Amino acid sequence: MTRTRILLTGASGTVGFETFKKLLAENNRYLIRIFVRGSKKNRKLFKPYEDKIETIWGDIQDYEATKKAIENQEIIIHAAAVIPPLAYEKPDYTKKVNYGGTKNLIRAAKKLNEKIKIIYTSSIVIYGDRLKNPFIKINDPPNPNDVYGETKLKSENLIKQSGYEYLIFRLSYIPSVNTLKFDPVMFRMPLNTPIEIIDPRDTAKAILNAINKKEVWNKTYILAGGPKNRIIFKKYLNDLLKIMGFGDNFLPEEAFAKEGFNCGYCETGEIQDLLKFQTHDIKDFYEQVKDWIGIKRYFIPLVKWFIKKYLLHKSKIYKKQYLE
Repeated sequence: MTRTRILLTGASGTVGFETFKKLLAENNRYLIRIFVRGSKKNRKLFKPYEDKIETIWGDIQDYEATKKAIENQEIIIHAAAVIPPLAYEKPDYTKKVNYGGTKNLIRAAKKLNEKIKIIYTSSIVIYGDRLKNPFIKINDPPNPNDVYGETKLKSENLIKQSGYEYLIFRLSYIPSVNTLKFDPVMFRMPLNTPIEIIDPRDTAKAILNAINKKEVWNKTYILAGGPKNRIIFKKYLNDLLKIMGFGDNFLPEEAFAKEGFNCGYCETGEIQDLLKFQTHDIKDFYEQVKDWIGIKRYFIPLVKWFIKKYLLHKSKIYKKQYLE
């Protein structure tokens, strides 16, 4: 059987790596090429798979490296992106990677005269602040209110106008134990924000199930976890803090923004019917957090006062009101 040649960008990211693992599990169907930065961490991550895949080490900002990666491919799963919090800290870099990188992919494909199909992982951040209207439908007008959302929307439009077959997935909130670092970006989200998580494994499942599903191509969909994965951010945060040993209401409400973030409940009925990807729920993630924190949770009470002080200094809102 002839295997489909697939290029995966951003294979070391949360969604990218889950997609990589699912592709690898079906390597009788797919010839896998990944395009990732040649960092020490990435080289170590993919070393166990070097006899099963082809790796192009390089930066998506580099046109020549991008052209080498795209040559002779049939499908591009484009998951490479700068995401928050780094996206907010380095806006110019975010534009170069997210939009500029997408531009390089399309430019390279046209230069090589490759007939490709593109699956692009966008984000619901393109809809902007949805506190007053938290149920997001796919045809709601985009209204990004930060650099990350702007680059995602511009990249979407670039892909749609490229003339190539495409599939755009706007991803909802994706939890991962790798991101449980209490980054200051959490203070940008109002506590009353409705969120609908989607497990990265389910995201990867949707991507793979879509490859040979003709009905979904040349369309845009929201990927989210469904009604069982809907929760208010305050409860979600408190649940995580309790699991890790910090207790209830560890952080004061005054430390959090009142508006200006981007999340909500999502319309996913049609795409779930087509791809059957909503497998995991929020309790699965909580179990992952329990395993991740392990016995360390018993030592948290000894240092939580220091961690609280440290975190509140990271909240620009709280710092401005109470610490300056």
